[in-house]
Amino acid sequence: MLKDKLWQEKRDYKCINSRIMWSKIKIGCEKWVIISVYAPGEERSVEERERFWEMLSECVGSFESSVRVMVVGDFNAKVGKNVMEGVVGKFGVPGVNVNGEPLIELCVERNLVISNTYFMKKRINKYTRYDVARNESSLLDYVLVDKRLMGRLQDVHVYRGATDISDHYLVVATVRVRGRWEKRKVATTSKREVKVYKLREEEVRVRYKRLLAERWASAKMSSGGVEEGWNS
Repeated sequence: MLKDKLWQEKRDYKCINSRIMWSKIKIGCEKWVIISVYAPGEERSVEERERFWEMLSECVGSFESSVRVMVVGDFNAKVGKNVMEGVVGKFGVPGVNVNGEPLIELCVERNLVISNTYFMKKRINKYTRYDVARNESSLLDYVLVDKRLMGRLQDVHVYRGATDISDHYLVVATVRVRGRWEKRKVATTSKREVKVYKLREEEVRVRYKRLLAERWASAKMSSGGVEEGWNS
């Protein structure tokens, strides 16, 4: 989900499938690609999981080198706390699962960094999901950034209570951008308010039906009817 300010700066976007989509955005003087993902969990088949990681790798590698890439979302992956230079920092959390290895392999192949693991945080600002049934906290949601951006990455923080529509917490990354932000001019159209609730009133409902009938009769007369228009 992008703020209106960012959405106005989009240059292109694509939904690859129900698990991967990307948006290309002009930020400052740079072109960025934000890839949003939802990885299949351990309960999914091996084939489905492998296909997801293959498609994600292809997606990341499809952009020109001048573009700054950031991959965000629920990776359903646990990468553990063992440091891996240039990929996993020293502030990871215990625990590894089946998606952990392919996530690390993706980062190695595509020069990405698991930025969550590079900032020292309290436990409550590190884990991104809480499973009530199991009474278990997990770090499953990540912000992967191009290695070239690490010097400009200022913080990655998990906010609890930011939303009540998911059992995952909000993850926010702060990155310095180059160049001055210039708002893109976009054409605006006037909006008309439609008071649908007025249809609850009997008098309004009757007038509305009568108006629709008149408009429909007028449209039929001007077009000669649907059958005639289709056969002509």
